[in-house]
Amino acid sequence: MSLAIRLILFAAVIGSAAWFGSAPGWGPSVTFLTALGGLLINEIRVSKHAVTPPPQRSQSPADRKLLDEFLVDFPDDGPLRYFANRTAANPFHHQKLFDLEASAMRWSGADREFLNPALEAARRHLMNGVFQFIHFVAMNTFPSGPELGEVSAHWPADQRDSTTEHIDSSAQTLYVQYQEFVRLARRVLLPSAPA
Repeated sequence: MSLAIRLILFAAVIGSAAWFGSAPGWGPSVTFLTALGGLLINEIRVSKHAVTPPPQRSQSPADRKLLDEFLVDFPDDGPLRYFANRTAANPFHHQKLFDLEASAMRWSGADREFLNPALEAARRHLMNGVFQFIHFVAMNTFPSGPELGEVSAHWPADQRDSTTEHIDSSAQTLYVQYQEFVRLARRVLLPSAPA
C-alpha cells in the first residue's frame, strides 16, 4: 500500500511541475506543494516505523582499547565541540584546527580500524567528514592574527555568509556524528545488562 501511495504522490509532483511549466499560476503551485508535502509526510511516517536491528555486540578487547584511544584523541570537549559551539563569523584559533587534523591523521591508518563492522563503518564516516571539514576550513579561511584565522573580510558579503554558514553547519553535523559514534561504540562494546 505504501508503494502505491508513493507512486501516486510522485506522479502528482511530476504532473503538477509540468502543469506549472505550461501554465504558471496558483493552481499548479498549490497542487505541487500539496503533493510534495504528502510525499514528505508519507516518507516520514514510513521511516518512523522502520525497525533498525540493534548493532552486533563485540567483546573484542582490541576494539575496547581502540575506543579508549579514540576518546583520548577526540575528547568530548575537544576541537569538534569547539567548532560546533561557535560561529565562523568570528576568528578561530588555528591550533584547534591543527589539533583536529593531527588526531584525524592518527586515525586514518589501518591500525586504527575497528574489528566490529558497524563501528568501523561509523568511524570511516566520521573521519571522512572530519577530513572534508578540515579541507574546507583550510581552503576558505585566512590568517587574521598570529594564532587566529577567519573567513576573509574582503570577500563579498554573500560569499562570506555562505562560507560561514557552511563551516558552522558542517561543524555541528560533525559533532552530532561524533556523539552518535560514541553512543554506538558504548552500545556495542559495553557488556549488556544481565537478563
